[in-house]
Parts: sequence; C-alpha cells; structure tokens
Amino acid sequence: MPNRFFYCVTLFALAFSASAQDTAPALPSSTAPATSPDDAYQAQRKFAIALLNQQKHIEALPVFESLAKQNPNDADVLLG
Repeated sequence: MPNRFFYCVTLFALAFSASAQDTAPALPSSTAPATSPDDAYQAQRKFAIALLNQQKHIEALPVFESLAKQNPNDADVLLG
C-alpha cells in the first residue's frame, strides 16, 4: 500500500510540474567519500532533494525510489 501511495503522489507531482533546462547537479567531488551506509544514504537524499528543487522530477524519481527501498519510514523521501 505505501508503494501505491508513493507512485500516485509522484505521478501527480510529475503531471503538474514544469520542466527545467539546466543540467543535473553533480555530487561534490571535493567531499570525502561516504564512510558509512547512513552517510551514503544522506548524500543520496540531499542529491534527490536538490534535483526536486530544480524541478527535475524525472531525474529525481529513480533516486527517491532507491531511497524509499532503503528506508521506507522516511516521510520526506516517500513524498519526494
């Protein structure tokens, strides 16, 4: 049931979003590599939110899906 809700919300957001023309943000290369699974999760989460803030919903969707599989209790990710 949560997956159906996630997909419905995502499709709704995609249907009514404006598309942006700039390139996707790259993860900062100057930062040290993630040292724990939580650090990697947080870095991926920040990346997905950055894509969403840039109205890049299509690019953000697979990142949010991956995050939702890793932590289905993260409300911000589920509503991404």
